[in-house]
Amino acid sequence: MVRPLFETQGDLAKERAVIERVVGDKFEVRKLPIKYQADFGLFENSTGNLKRWVEVRCRTTASHAYPTLIVSLDKIMAAENLVRSTGIPFVFMCEWTDTTGTVRINKASDYEIKWGGRNELRDWQDVEPVCHIPISHFKMINNERQHD
Repeated sequence: MVRPLFETQGDLAKERAVIERVVGDKFEVRKLPIKYQADFGLFENSTGNLKRWVEVRCRTTASHAYPTLIVSLDKIMAAENLVRSTGIPFVFMCEWTDTTGTVRINKASDYEIKWGGRNELRDWQDVEPVCHIPISHFKMINNERQHD
């Protein structure tokens, strides 16, 4: 059975706005097909070469609200596989209400893995093994988020 998609057009628009604001004209931003398990590819303007895999998340809390950001172990394993297979870095980008940050993902064993997930269940698969990425691992891009 195929799992339903819960991402809305509004979610996609927010993700696109975040990555375009962060990247600017440094790279060409392309939305990737779902099979890559990364939201975007960043391509070098001059050569067209893929330079980064990027996953973007938008949170409704401040960056200091929790000590970690939880991400599905499956997502981190997919990132690890893309890095290992291509040698191209995988960047996880998160926009909180107060700032935006990035962290490079290398392997799942870099993080604590626990059982967790969403508080408001959409389906039974919303609770699963998750990686806890310490907020301290993120490189913050700005101290105050620019509102569009």
